[in-house]
Amino acid sequence: MLSDTHCHLSHISERGVDLSKLLSDMRSSSFSFVLDIGTKPGDFVPRLNR
Repeated sequence: MLSDTHCHLSHISERGVDLSKLLSDMRSSSFSFVLDIGTKPGDFVPRLNR
């Protein structure tokens, strides 16, 4: 079961998480995919105001 539909890999990386290890661990746990939406958390309103 997935707890969410997407993630922010850039934000996770900024927290010091090794993305290669994270993705490798997820693959080992049988995750089929990761959906990185390519935006920053909380940037929805600023993107609307452009």
